[in-house]
Amino acid sequence: MKSTTFFCFLLFLGGLQAQTQQVPMDTSLHYGIAAWVKPESVVIRWAPRSYAVWRLGNKTGYVLERAELPEKAGDLRKLPYQRVEAQPFKPYTLAEWKTKADTSNVAVGTAAQALYGESVVGKSGASGIGLLHEQYNEQSLRHAFALQAAELSAQAADGLALRYEDKSVDRSKQYVYRIFNLPSSKGFVTDTAYLIVYPEFPREAQKVLSPYLEEGDQTIKVCWSRIANRSLFSAFHVEKSSDGGKTFQRLNQYPLVFGFNEGQNEDFNLVDSMVMNGQEYQYRIIGINSFAEEGLYSDIVKGTGKDLNAPLPPTELWARDIGQKFQISWKADHSLFKDHAGWIVGRSMSANGPFAPLMEKPLPKEARSFVDENPVPLMTNYYVVFALDDQNNFNMSPVVGGIHHDAEAPSKPTGLTGKCDSTGLITLQWEAGKEPDLMGYRVFIATEKEREWFQITRENLPLEPRFEHQVKLNSLTEKVFFTVVAMDFHFNASEFSNTLEVVLPDTIAPEKALITDYTATENGIFLYWANSGSKDVVKTLLLRREADSQVWKTLADVTAFKKTTYQDTTVRKGIFYEYALETFDDAGLSSGKSLSIMVAGADNGVRPGVQSLQGQYDKSKKQFSLNWEYAPAGRYNFVVYRAIKGQILEPLAQVDGNQRTYTDQTLVSNGDGYNYAVKVIWADGGESDLCDPFEVRFSRGK
Repeated sequence: MKSTTFFCFLLFLGGLQAQTQQVPMDTSLHYGIAAWVKPESVVIRWAPRSYAVWRLGNKTGYVLERAELPEKAGDLRKLPYQRVEAQPFKPYTLAEWKTKADTSNVAVGTAAQALYGESVVGKSGASGIGLLHEQYNEQSLRHAFALQAAELSAQAADGLALRYEDKSVDRSKQYVYRIFNLPSSKGFVTDTAYLIVYPEFPREAQKVLSPYLEEGDQTIKVCWSRIANRSLFSAFHVEKSSDGGKTFQRLNQYPLVFGFNEGQNEDFNLVDSMVMNGQEYQYRIIGINSFAEEGLYSDIVKGTGKDLNAPLPPTELWARDIGQKFQISWKADHSLFKDHAGWIVGRSMSANGPFAPLMEKPLPKEARSFVDENPVPLMTNYYVVFALDDQNNFNMSPVVGGIHHDAEAPSKPTGLTGKCDSTGLITLQWEAGKEPDLMGYRVFIATEKEREWFQITRENLPLEPRFEHQVKLNSLTEKVFFTVVAMDFHFNASEFSNTLEVVLPDTIAPEKALITDYTATENGIFLYWANSGSKDVVKTLLLRREADSQVWKTLADVTAFKKTTYQDTTVRKGIFYEYALETFDDAGLSSGKSLSIMVAGADNGVRPGVQSLQGQYDKSKKQFSLNWEYAPAGRYNFVVYRAIKGQILEPLAQVDGNQRTYTDQTLVSNGDGYNYAVKVIWADGGESDLCDPFEVRFSRGK
């Protein structure tokens, strides 16, 4: 209800903008706003999009401001806006509803009830989530009913503080209106909705478009286009005249409100069940827009109720073979219907019809039999009898078959051949039978030669000696078998044809082999696997790739291995390798790669150390510069160690792997000097030993 009511206002807002050039400046998350331009004033309507915004507006009030639209373009939000009323718009109190509005009006009463009606939340005994659900439903309904009431009554909209009529406009000017809430004490702030209004273009009343009628039996459905009218009106009234349009009476007591949700395609309609068949009636529709103003009447549409009740059909129908002819007879009581107009006999070659009439004019209503002088020979002729009235309404009897006496079966089908393509489509062919009453063929299938046959032709038997059948190839079945039986129109069946064997193409990939275990040693990586269980396997390959590579390479063809083990001696220490198996069958189908495993070559973590560690002391700067050589490529850093002679070396600094020098600026002169050494720390966790220390003595100038 909530979404339907508000969507109704939004749809009207869109139509209003298109027709009267009332232009919103932006899309507000919290409000919809629209204007109705009259010759002497402008009516502004707004609608909060949620219960929370509506509740805030009811408490703190709505602020509507207006500014003149300047001729020069600019930021319209910075115009000198003035409030249209000194105080915010707030809903009526209960006392004001009684004195300022007609509470006997349903829309007015609904608006007041939405604001001040007693809550029923918790009276059902619900608690927890159930209680929250009740509260949400009640809040949604209150909000929805309030917006709907504001659309159907100007008094309700005024009482809800959702409407303002601005009578101080100058038609030679253009205006910008904006609406927003005063914020709550808890800091809930809404955004602002803007609207540009051109008072020089008054809004003309619209009429409901595209009315039409659907005439029924003692009913008339009054319809009008949903697409053409949903953006113009929020509700409707339907009026009816029984005296040629002299006077009209309203059929609905309250305005008709329809769902406006997206996806609804059925036109708006009202069914009038107070109709006498044969009498003409006139109908017109008037719409109510979102400003609670009625438009113009639609064009008048005329219609009459129609008699759609046909006489009862005949019963106990027979069709008797009387020597190349059929006599159709039946029972019926035509006196039950005063408008009974007679009988029509129909014939078809199928029990499902269609049935062609066998006479131009109906048989008299007293008739109880009819002879078909020219039935189709050698075939079953199907008959029905239609009961008609003077309005051409009819009822059809049950179907009866006229069967010629024939006990001779067709000859056995011969020459059955067939083949299956790569998609599983099997095409069968055989020699055509020569019997004149041949109805068609039944085709049977079996998955094994000695198994029970299953019929794969059901209702419509093929008359041509050809049949196609689709089978699924993703199964273990390698062959299927077929046979054919000929049928005549008296359901006499021939002998089974000779059995045909059709070989199916192989589309089932073999079962995957599976790596079950591995061992990494100094001598390489040992792999263990379980072979595929498929019987048609012709090849199994062991695949390998390095961890940072996307390319798989064949490591070995292990098809003929007697033992399901393999030793990979080509691995490098510390490098990760991924292994998988791939199996192929005799049709060239691949199992796809098996579940892979990731294994690293055995690594003791020891890496080579730096070479040629040297250094030089700079007396003027009192610093010592180290340099060294290191050739291996990879990701690593250097750690420089230092110690006073005779003490343990300790880490001094970390040097990036791209550098081969380090300057120590923290020297303190002492009598013993310093020892330096360097260690390599690799990103994979490996590291070198400390290199041979390099000794520094200040007395020697080093």
